[in-house]
This record gives sequence, C-alpha cells and structure tokens, in this order.
Amino acid sequence: MAITFSRMKGSYRSYLNILTLFLLAFLLCSCSTLGYFWYDRLDRSLANYFLNYIEFSNEQSDSIRSLAKDFKEWNSVYELPRYKIFMEEVLKLDEQVSVIDIKNIFDLANSLFKSSYTFFIPQTAALFETLSDAQVEELAQVLKDRVLKMDNEWKSTKKNYNDNTVRDYTRLMNMLGIKLGNTQTDDIRKISLNLEDKTFESIRAYEKWNSELIVLLNARKGPRFSARCQTHLKSLLLIMPREEEIYATMIVKTFSSLNQTQIKKFKKKVNYLISLVNKIILATNKNQLHNPY
Repeated sequence: MAITFSRMKGSYRSYLNILTLFLLAFLLCSCSTLGYFWYDRLDRSLANYFLNYIEFSNEQSDSIRSLAKDFKEWNSVYELPRYKIFMEEVLKLDEQVSVIDIKNIFDLANSLFKSSYTFFIPQTAALFETLSDAQVEELAQVLKDRVLKMDNEWKSTKKNYNDNTVRDYTRLMNMLGIKLGNTQTDDIRKISLNLEDKTFESIRAYEKWNSELIVLLNARKGPRFSARCQTHLKSLLLIMPREEEIYATMIVKTFSSLNQTQIKKFKKKVNYLISLVNKIILATNKNQLHNPY
C-alpha cells in the first residue's frame, strides 16, 4: 500500500531516494524531543496519508488506522534498531571506501525499504477485497491522473536530466553534512553522464502495473483474490530500475576527495542522527512499558 499509493516520482533515481528515505525524517527534527514527537505521530500521519486518496467507508477507515498503528508498533520494535545499524554503516564511509562497500549499504537500505513495504501487503489485499465498484473506479481515476502528472513532470524536466541527477545527489550529500565544492560537483556531473534516463520506461511500467491492478480489483470477488493481489503488490518492487553501480561510483568519488573539514562535518551529522535514533528507541520502549496495551 505504501508504494501502491506513492507518487513514484523519480523512481529512476531509486537508489539515491532509498538512501535518503530513512535519513530524511530524522533530519527534519531539530532536537530529540521533536524527533520523538514526530515518531509518536507516525501512525496518524500514515493513516491520514492513505485516507486522502479515495473515499473510504467508516469501517475501512478504521481498518486503515489500525493498520497504521500496527505498522508503527512493528517498526518501533524491529525496524528502528535496523535504522541505527544502517546509519552506523554510513558512518564508516571514508576515503578508502569501495564500490562494493557502497553496494552493501544499498543492500541494507533496500532491505529496510522492502520490509516496510511488504508489511502492508496482506492487509492491503484484505482492504482491496472490501472495495465497492465505485471505489475501484475512483482509484482507477486517481492512478490515471497520477501517471498523467508524472508524464507532464518528466516532459518538463527531461532536458535537464543530468542537472536534476546532480542536484539530487548534492542534496543527499548536504543531508549527510557534506557541502560539495565546485570540483567535486563537476566530478559527479561527469560520472552522471553514464546514467540513462529511464523515466519514460519507468512510467510506462508503472502505468501497466496500475492497469493490471484495476483488472485484478474488478475480479476481487473471484477465487484466490488475496493471493493474486499480494503477488501483484510484491511485483511492483521488480519494476524499479537498478543502476547502483554508477551511483556507487559517485559516492566513492566523493568520499575519496573529502577534506578534513568535510569529513568532520559528515561524522558529526551522522553521529547526531544515530544519537537521535537511540533516543527515539529509548523513549518508544519506555512508552511501551508504561502503556503495554
């Protein structure tokens, strides 16, 4: 459900986006208290996000809120410690880092992304089974509008694909406390020329996936719907392009060129993120002890 209803914008830059995904929420928090406040409201934020897509019945809305709450509880127990491990691996990056090291970090990030996505799949299939014909039509239109928006965005930016890639990469480095110099940015620009703009193909694959989903939903009263729906939801992960080799090369090039000031700021930022996750884990565990039910 998380990806089904996501914008999918920039999926051709999926590896930069995945690396960013688990850092962004914590970077938005200026202190540990605010960080915990954000995480404490995670279930409500998720539920509101999903509820904005189509008109759900009261019972369906309750199911979505319950699912979001279950996700938060699962995430706090099983995933937050993994986020910490992920950030600790990022902290190890230095001038000696290799492409293989970066790919290992990508694998960790992909694992976190996949586990969060797959958590929603069985419950999403169950929810889809309760949709009315009108809701399926509404969802079909939402998905068509989304593809149209993606197409328009791509058409307006495709001439600047290389610039957008460099911009996104620079933002990722800024999130990690690294402000790239002109020479470092030029190096990344040169490497990014090896990337192929697969946005059009990605959008078409997503459009095809959406069409197949609607066909499946129109047959939701048929046999084995839940199993077929879950298989289809899982298949969305397979249509994301994989260009991690080039992105890994970018990161290796950057870290091999960092000066001592940049390294110091990078370590400081990631250590801050790790400490923030630690505080959220402790606060969450304490809250669970006080409120076991």
